[in-house]
Amino acid sequence: MEGVIGIATEDFALFHDLVRLMRERGQRFVSLRVGDPVPSIVSVLICSPGERHTEFPRVVKERDAEMAVIKALSIMHKRRGRSVVMGIDPGEHPGYALMLDGTLLMSGTANSPEDLVHIFDNVLRGLGPENIILRIGHGDPVNRDRAIRALWHYVDEVQVVDERSTSGKTPSDHVVAAKTIASNAGERLSSLPKVSSSKGGLRNIKRISRCVSGNITISSRLAEEVAQGRLSMDEAIKVQRLRNGS
Repeated sequence: MEGVIGIATEDFALFHDLVRLMRERGQRFVSLRVGDPVPSIVSVLICSPGERHTEFPRVVKERDAEMAVIKALSIMHKRRGRSVVMGIDPGEHPGYALMLDGTLLMSGTANSPEDLVHIFDNVLRGLGPENIILRIGHGDPVNRDRAIRALWHYVDEVQVVDERSTSGKTPSDHVVAAKTIASNAGERLSSLPKVSSSKGGLRNIKRISRCVSGNITISSRLAEEVAQGRLSMDEAIKVQRLRNGS
């Protein structure tokens, strides 16, 4: 029996979160007492920092449950192709799903398309995958292209996927859609897209700036800079905040 993760921690909160994440992913696991011998069926052991165990060669010591599972799955996949797929359901608060060789590592919603970089950065550096594919839904062109531009230099290939009937109205719907998008090949994008700078597109970017900042509406000129990828939304908001202050 391969692919079993062992959980051995006296940290109840960590244990609870680990069990929930394992069940969500359909990942096989066993619960062990701290210090007990590790059975041969266990591929990777998870515990919290400071907890001692027998001389087991593959141990993940991490307080954050999601990062612990990601690291454990990464270790288990080291002998495979280690291909990572990012699935993105585009929107103001995009849904995302990160898959490693077909196994779900993490999923959720981001505060903005640009925020996807912060979510994936540490994980991708920790995984060191051989190949990274971004699969993103074709809808919501402005936010779709913002996400592509933000992630372009992190990935080896971008595929635009027909997402009809996958998106929904709630955050959980967007996460489900992102998982579906990650599982379906799309049309490969050959060049970095320019975000639409039509009047409607600029109005939408300005609206998004209010949502992101809470109280700042960037100017039309700054919206154009964001649309063309010369400024990130965070950078444009910072500029506008400085202008308002002066």
